[in-house]
Amino acid sequence: MKQLKLFALLLAAMVAMVACTQPQEPDEEPKPEPPITEEKTPVVTLSQKAVELNSAGNPVSVDYQIENPVEGQTIQASHDADWLTVDTATAGRLTLSATKNTSAEPRTTSLTISYEGAESVSLAVSQKRADGLSFEINFSDIAHSSFIAQILPSDNNKSFYIATMERTAFEQFESDDAIFESEMARVRQMADNAWLSFSEMLASLTYKGEKWQAFNELRPETDYVTIAVGITSSGTRTSDISYNYVTTVAEPTIDMDFTIGVSEYRHKMSITITPARKKEAYVWDVFTVAEIESIMSQEGCEKPEDTYKYIMAERVAAAESEGTSIESLYSSIIKKGTQRNQPYECAPATDYYIMASALNRSCVPGAVTLVEYTSEPMATPGSSDNEITIELSNPADSYVQVNGSASNMDPYLVVVLPTEECESRDDAALFEYVLATFSAEELESNIYEGGFAGIYNGLEPSTSYTGIAFGFADGVMTTTYIARSEPVTTLAAE
Repeated sequence: MKQLKLFALLLAAMVAMVACTQPQEPDEEPKPEPPITEEKTPVVTLSQKAVELNSAGNPVSVDYQIENPVEGQTIQASHDADWLTVDTATAGRLTLSATKNTSAEPRTTSLTISYEGAESVSLAVSQKRADGLSFEINFSDIAHSSFIAQILPSDNNKSFYIATMERTAFEQFESDDAIFESEMARVRQMADNAWLSFSEMLASLTYKGEKWQAFNELRPETDYVTIAVGITSSGTRTSDISYNYVTTVAEPTIDMDFTIGVSEYRHKMSITITPARKKEAYVWDVFTVAEIESIMSQEGCEKPEDTYKYIMAERVAAAESEGTSIESLYSSIIKKGTQRNQPYECAPATDYYIMASALNRSCVPGAVTLVEYTSEPMATPGSSDNEITIELSNPADSYVQVNGSASNMDPYLVVVLPTEECESRDDAALFEYVLATFSAEELESNIYEGGFAGIYNGLEPSTSYTGIAFGFADGVMTTTYIARSEPVTTLAAE
């Protein structure tokens, strides 16, 4: 009996163990673990690890890159040298300049570049000791096409040469020697053009002591470099090249009023533009209102007039992409004085803006004069109440005289047909016959307004002809009838 009880207990324990090992159905699908997003650390990289300024302290540029930039963060530059200045205003570029080093020893410092979240990097900065002639170059009266440079040499008794060039050209040179050789080649070319010797031309371009020099005919919003270098009368360089950067400002726009007149004839505008100042350069254009509204939406303009500067900017960009200079574009598009009866073929029943504006040499428009115009609608059948009469007379073997009259100036078509073609057709069929028989050019050449008298040629001898006339515009018959003349027979051929 005890053995039976023990067996039962063992069996129950085994069943329980099997039950515990059965897999359980999950209540729901397990949720995947969210991906771990790894924040990338910003990294600052400099184009070089060290930079040397000349004794004059001319600006030197060092480029940098930021990998994994942080929105809203900017580069910071710090140092403990009172003679060094660092400009970080241009993204991707540090511009270093220094005061003139007048000592016989070079000077050095370390520039620390920092950026939020990035490891700081260092730039070794040194400046050459004073060695021979050097220059301080300052600028004033900076305009869109000119500036004045002040040149202060360290020795007022030594001769020097100065010049200005665009910064992009300046940075193509690899050394002071290359710059100097290029300038001397230019002086030789100037001498040849002026029928002077090299020494004579160079003498006119060298100076001593403080010098104020105006540079003109420059490009607006362009970086320039003014250089100064010691030189002998024979053209030998006696110093390092000192230089400084300057940027011309934007060219001011020109404001001028216009009178714009518009008339229309058969879907062709006749536009007259009269400027307030007849010698001022300007441009004018015609746009649909839909075109201007699209640009207003794209550029966020408040008024239609505001779109003209964007339109002109696109034209400049398109011209430059095709290799056309802004100077050439300006010369090709400007107008001066009154432009009378300028034709413009317009779409029927369409709203237009006609714009005119004075234009500066940077192709930037000033204040815009705008006129709105809605073109005439398409002609509709039977819309004209013109009362037309037509008469044929004085027949010859190949022509007749045609006289017509009309009660208003609505356009009407006149053709001469064999009488048999006219008698066999009613007005509707005759209209279709005319459209099928004559080309668009022939129809256009036979449209009249008001009264007229003329000769109709190309007829056959000994044939009866009838003249017909009906209102005609935009390919439809605008009168409700076709006027017909009495038949006339041409003479027999001689």
